Amino acid sequence: MADTQDRLQQARQHIEAEDFDRAESLCADVLVTDPVSVLAHQLMARVWLGRNEPDKVRDRIAYRDQLPCDEHYVEWGLIAEEVEDLETAVQIYEDLLKRTPENGVVLYRLGLICLERGERDRAVGLLQRALRVSPDHAAAAFELAQCYVEDELWGLAADAYERGLACDPDNEEARTALQVVMSRMRELAQLPSSEVPSGEDAARRMRVLFAGREGVHARQWIDEEGRVGYSPVHEPLADLQGTATLGVYPMRADQTVLFGAIDIDIRKSALKAGEAGQPVSARLQELVLVDARRLARQFDELNLPVYVEDSGYKGVHLWLFFAEPVPAAVVKRFLEAVVQRVGPPGPELQWEVFPKQEQVAEDQLGNLIKLPLGIHLKTGRRCLFTDLEGQEYSDQEGFLQRIQQVERQAFEQAVSRLVVPPAQGGATGSAKTLREAFPEYEALFKGCPVLVALMEKAVVTHHLTHDERLVLKCILGHLDEGGHRLIHGIIGHCLDYSETITQQQIERTPPSPISCPRIRQRLPEVTSTVNCACVFDLPEGGYPSPLLHLESTFTQGRSQSADRHGPLVDKYVNLQRDYQRLKRELAQLEDDLHYAITSADQDELRAGGWILRRDGEGRFQVEVDLG
Repeated sequence: MADTQDRLQQARQHIEAEDFDRAESLCADVLVTDPVSVLAHQLMARVWLGRNEPDKVRDRIAYRDQLPCDEHYVEWGLIAEEVEDLETAVQIYEDLLKRTPENGVVLYRLGLICLERGERDRAVGLLQRALRVSPDHAAAAFELAQCYVEDELWGLAADAYERGLACDPDNEEARTALQVVMSRMRELAQLPSSEVPSGEDAARRMRVLFAGREGVHARQWIDEEGRVGYSPVHEPLADLQGTATLGVYPMRADQTVLFGAIDIDIRKSALKAGEAGQPVSARLQELVLVDARRLARQFDELNLPVYVEDSGYKGVHLWLFFAEPVPAAVVKRFLEAVVQRVGPPGPELQWEVFPKQEQVAEDQLGNLIKLPLGIHLKTGRRCLFTDLEGQEYSDQEGFLQRIQQVERQAFEQAVSRLVVPPAQGGATGSAKTLREAFPEYEALFKGCPVLVALMEKAVVTHHLTHDERLVLKCILGHLDEGGHRLIHGIIGHCLDYSETITQQQIERTPPSPISCPRIRQRLPEVTSTVNCACVFDLPEGGYPSPLLHLESTFTQGRSQSADRHGPLVDKYVNLQRDYQRLKRELAQLEDDLHYAITSADQDELRAGGWILRRDGEGRFQVEVDLG
């Protein structure tokens, strides 16, 4: 055995010295005693490679199936590559991957062959896999970095070069390439003005405009295979000038939003169909801007200002901001109506609206959207606001301050012009038609202007507040099946209508109808604009309620119960509102405190005789300052 190994080692040395005759003789001697020696057959093939006898090499490669498949099998693929028989090399490597899927060398070699063939996407995927299973494979890292450079994915390229240099620090060519990439990233990350939006005013403005789920936002990450994701963090929005890319969860805890967006993107299939190794083409980028202009014109017709942001890679965002929270379901359906009115997008593009959900569970966050002004980790480009021609605004901070937030009335007018909600739960085309569908309640419609006003508001604006829906329920919920259908018919005009939720609320109707004074207390903005001044002949032990227009004894004997429980219920409701308001204010205050502590680079603040400390999990502890 030792003699065989010595002969094979000598054969290698003779091949390196180009003494092919002596190397062939040594290999032949080994094969006499061990005819299935894989190394001897491979060295013999290399002898013929040195003599430029490709046919003999191919014959010996083909003979591999008669030999054991051991750890040297990958050498057959390398020999096939050297004889330019790439088909056989691929077959060998793929056979090996079936046996050992996590073979970094094989993945790397296959990746190189795919690059040579122009199969770029597969090549990048193979090189990424090679690095994942063999993190110290410097050559794979450098090759992958070059692919990213050709695609202008500067962030990925820098990461790949750094990983390769960690394993091969003496590679001066790679180090020089990394310096070029970093220089390009610095150019791309520069804002087009010295007024960089990194101060307290800019951070505060960002928190106002992009206020999403309370107390949480997200930070973008990218793995070794170029996959991008986000992790939720409980810190304020602060890093506007750095390399972080942040995201926000639009849906607030009360199922409302303060902004909406439309994402215009190039389809992956269109990118793959482009020329291999080329960045996003100018033609595709122009198609994105064409669609942005189409959508922006629709918003302009609705008197709603929208703002364009280059998302940093292959698309743009159109942003719409609100001065006060709007139900997420209303915004989602409105944006979907805009898209439907303007669309469809071209075959190479896709559109997506945010928020993506009408509501989310209390313990969930919903889908997030990436915020402007961060660095796209794939390309290294900063995501800047632009005009509709794609030109970046020179003063990004000033632009932030000039963004207009739409007032609720203006938005509701736009909704009423554009959106016709689906006819759910008995919803009909107008308040008049709705009244005609329930002739048995005509006396109630004639007698209660508040009820009619709520019906008309639902039809015109497609929105009712919680208190308005509560009043409807506490009037009509006492009219059995017909009243229940009427509630669905009215609320069914609202964009955030849910048949299931509405029915659940109806089933919780309190035992006593709502009184007229209670209606005026809950809806002063409605009752003050209509003639809410009905006079009733009250039944014994009764109280005034709209339902007396239908039956004069409806509230008979219920006044004691209503008077006893009404104040308790009202107090509970008001406390709940205060509690939710305080929770929102506390979350915003904690964000501001996180920002102050982070900016001061410390973990505590001292003021007014108190010490406010932040622990490792981002929670605050308050102590008396005894010092």
